[in-house]
Amino acid sequence: GLAVAKGQGAEDFMRECGMVAEGAWTCRAATVLATQHGVELPIAVQVEAVLWQGKSVKAGISDLLNRSARDEAE
Repeated sequence: GLAVAKGQGAEDFMRECGMVAEGAWTCRAATVLATQHGVELPIAVQVEAVLWQGKSVKAGISDLLNRSARDEAE
């Protein structure tokens, strides 16, 4: 958590510490499965982008908050 807050990505953290929280791998797997099955997982997508693609936390939160509102049952 602190590494992410400082803008450090998962790969940098792994190089430094030799490990990464299991959630880092889980969000990656979840986004792959969601894409394969046509399921939207906006939070997992943003977490994956922050941890693995270098997106800033601020940009990820902004993208989530700026999504169009819709019925979750759709």
